[in-house]
Amino acid sequence: MIYIFTAIYPEAKALIELLDLKKESANGKYQQYIDNQNQIRLIIMGTGSITAAICVSHICTKYNICNQDRIILIGTCGIFSTNHYQHNIYICNKIIEAETGKTFYPDILYRHDFVESAILTLPMLYTKDREHLDNYPYMADYITDKEEMLVDMEAAGFYQAAVHYVGTERIIILKAVSDNGEPQKVTPEFIYTIFMRHEKALIQFLELLCKQQEIEAEQLSKWSSFAQTDWIDNVCRDMHCSETMRNKLKHLFFYMDITGIDYHKKIEEMYLDKRLPCRDKREGKKCYEQLEMELL
Repeated sequence: MIYIFTAIYPEAKALIELLDLKKESANGKYQQYIDNQNQIRLIIMGTGSITAAICVSHICTKYNICNQDRIILIGTCGIFSTNHYQHNIYICNKIIEAETGKTFYPDILYRHDFVESAILTLPMLYTKDREHLDNYPYMADYITDKEEMLVDMEAAGFYQAAVHYVGTERIIILKAVSDNGEPQKVTPEFIYTIFMRHEKALIQFLELLCKQQEIEAEQLSKWSSFAQTDWIDNVCRDMHCSETMRNKLKHLFFYMDITGIDYHKKIEEMYLDKRLPCRDKREGKKCYEQLEMELL
């Protein structure tokens, strides 16, 4: 499933309309919306890094989120820019926590039409009044030498919580620029307009993620049936596989199976050549390495 988090309702409003999401009642502290296909759930989490981390942890625990799911933060951000800036949507490839200087790197493995950028997470709204930067020297380090830097309040906490439940390639942070240090000028209507302006890119990207979810679910179903095949267990036994090697061997066979490579013939040859069954674990490890080399 795809879990989308927004900090405030104005950030969620356009997504609710574009994805035709329906509000779920009696869902505890957080407002939640879900689509008709049960593929996308949207959660409004509140503002701030700690608030984001608490919400992500709560939702991931409640719905037993695992590495087959995707966790997405979609929201607005400020931008420090010395040049004219545009209200683009960015996908974040680096997150910097202003209070600690820690950096995090989501893996971006998806096709997209967004601009890639780093983002700096502050504990308060970014404004053009530079005096508030004095308490956060790491922020000054990153901003003063940059022509452009995204600034928000949630990304660092969101990422640090999410990475405990899914891989880094399944954590996605999309940010729409709303202002250049003038948050008081940003209205709910303006936020809605920004997201609607990028309707096509957002819909295409989320449809791509849904399609990948379906493909992965199908492959996982095939793998579950495949991994229970008796003859594979017999090969693992005859190769004296440890639990780690057993899993590696099953995944190797599964990869061969979906790519159409005839590995059955190679296993038959190993039995005919008396390389199988092996005498002990040491010989089994050598046999596995030979098999992997010959197949790949």
